[in-house]
Amino acid sequence: MVRRLQLVHAGLRNAGGFTERVATYLGKKYGYSPEAGAAAGPRVAELLGMLITRLKAQRHAGSRYYVGNSLTAADIYSATFAAMFDPLPPKQCRMDASTRAAFSGGDTHTDEALAPILFEHRDMMYREYLELPLSL
Repeated sequence: MVRRLQLVHAGLRNAGGFTERVATYLGKKYGYSPEAGAAAGPRVAELLGMLITRLKAQRHAGSRYYVGNSLTAADIYSATFAAMFDPLPPKQCRMDASTRAAFSGGDTHTDEALAPILFEHRDMMYREYLELPLSL
């Protein structure tokens, strides 16, 4: 939800994110306020940092997964929400161009927080466990 607020905030400020029409609709649905929108970027970065730290610790311990040595819901959720930062290529995931543009955009906090390990994990999950192609 925080990422959605971030994209709503950007859209309502003409700074990327969702189109104004989508941002207005989703803003009502997710309780948007300018204050919540402004706080979303740092919070998204904080959450990404926690996930990335966990994946790195697990990798150091010899695991490819978030918890233990086998697939859990955390792995699936992480793989699917990663599209909100870097969508899979169009051949793997068709989506409206404006949605792809919104999901591909970020802010300084988010861009600095993202790390390749998050997308390496996503790609492994789709390669080994999740069905492709998708269509959003």
